[in-house]
Amino acid sequence: MTGDASMAMDSTATTLGSSPLPGARQEKLLRRSARAGLWLAALASAAFLCLVILHSPLAVLLALAAGIAVRCAGQRWNLTQVRRSARAADLANFEWEGGWVHCSFHEEPLLRYIQSWKLRISATIAASSVCFAAQRWPVFGLDSATGHFHHLHWLSAAVNLAASCLPVLAGIVFWWAGVPERRWSGQVKAAIETRAKDAIGKLMAPGEIDGLQAGIEVLWQRLGVSRVGEYRAAIARRLQAHPTEAVLESETAVAMVNATTELARQDLVSLGNAAETYQQVKSRLKGFESLVLKFRDPLRETRAQELQAELEQLPRLAINRRWDDLQRHAAWIKSELEDAEAKLLHHAATIPALMLPPGSDPYRLLGVSVDTPTPLIKKLRLRLAQLYHPDVSESIGNSTKMAELNAAYDAVMKDREKEGR
Repeated sequence: MTGDASMAMDSTATTLGSSPLPGARQEKLLRRSARAGLWLAALASAAFLCLVILHSPLAVLLALAAGIAVRCAGQRWNLTQVRRSARAADLANFEWEGGWVHCSFHEEPLLRYIQSWKLRISATIAASSVCFAAQRWPVFGLDSATGHFHHLHWLSAAVNLAASCLPVLAGIVFWWAGVPERRWSGQVKAAIETRAKDAIGKLMAPGEIDGLQAGIEVLWQRLGVSRVGEYRAAIARRLQAHPTEAVLESETAVAMVNATTELARQDLVSLGNAAETYQQVKSRLKGFESLVLKFRDPLRETRAQELQAELEQLPRLAINRRWDDLQRHAAWIKSELEDAEAKLLHHAATIPALMLPPGSDPYRLLGVSVDTPTPLIKKLRLRLAQLYHPDVSESIGNSTKMAELNAAYDAVMKDREKEGR
C-alpha cells in the first residue's frame, strides 16, 4: 500500500509540473486580449480619421499644400539669408587653406536654422487658416461622406465635431512635423560654400594688381632685390587672418584689394625713381673705381669701398618704402663721389709716374719680406699712403715718395701674380 501511494503522488507531481499554472494562463490570455484591443482601437481610430478627412478632403489637401508651401518658402528665405547676410558666420567656420577657403559646418545650429520656430509657426498658421477658410467656403464643402451613416446619428455627430477641429489638427501636424533635414541642410551648406567660392574668386581673380606686380618685380631686380608676388602674398595673409570677413563682408575685402592695388601703383612710381637713382649712383661709383685703379690711389680705394657700402643701403631704404630718405642718401653719395673724383684728379698730377731703377728691391722699399702675406702688404701700403699721400702734405718729397711706393707695390703684386700667390 505504501508503494502504491508513492507512485500515485509522483504521477500527480509529474502531471502538475508538465501543465501550465492557471495564473500564467490567465496572464497570457490577458496580454493577447489587450494587444487585440489596441489593434482594434487603432483600426477604429484610423477609420474614424478617414471619415473625418473625407468630410472635408479639399480643405485638408489645401491645408497640406499651404503648410508645405510655407515651409518651402521658408527654406528659400534661409538660402537667401546665408547668401546675403552675416548669418552664415553662425553656421560655419571659414579657414584659409592652400589658396582657398575651407568651410566647416556646425551641425546643431544648422539643424536649428532649418527647423526655425518662426518658420514652423508660419506653416502652422497657414495650414490652420487655409483649412478653416476652406471648410467655411461652400465651394469646398463635401458633406456626403457621412451621408451613408445618417441612420447612425451618433457617428455623424462625432464626425462633424471632429471635422470642426481639423484646422487645429492641421496646425499641430505642421508644428511637430519635421523636414528633410539632410536635403535642406545640404542646400544651406552648398549656398554657403558657393558664397565663399564666389567671394574668394573675386578677390583672387587676375586684375590690375598682377600687371603692377610684374612691373614692380622688374624694378626690384634692377635694385638687386628679389621680391616675387608680394602684393598677392599680402592679400593672402589678410585672408588667412580674416577669412570670415573676406567671405561675409565682400565690400570690406574688395576695399582691401583696391587699397593694395593703389599701394602698388604708388610703389611702381616711387620704385621706378629709386631704381633710376640707384643705377645712376652705381654707374658713377664704377667710374670712380676705374679712376682709382688707374691712378693707384689707396686712400681713394678705401673711400670707394666705403661708398659701395653706402650704396647698398639704398635697396634697404626702398624695401622699407623710405623714398625720401633714399633720394637724400643717393644725393649725398653723389656729392661724395664728386668731391673724391675732384681730389683724385687734382692729386693725380702731383704724383709723377715712376719706374723703379733696375736692381732695386720693391719688398725693401715697402718694408716687407718675400714671405709677408699679401693682405698684410695691402694694409701696410694703406698705412704708408696715409703718411705720404698728397692729402696729408702736398710737398714734392711726399709726392715722390708716394710715386715710389706705388711702383714698388705694383712690382710686388706682379711678382705675386706670377708665383700664383
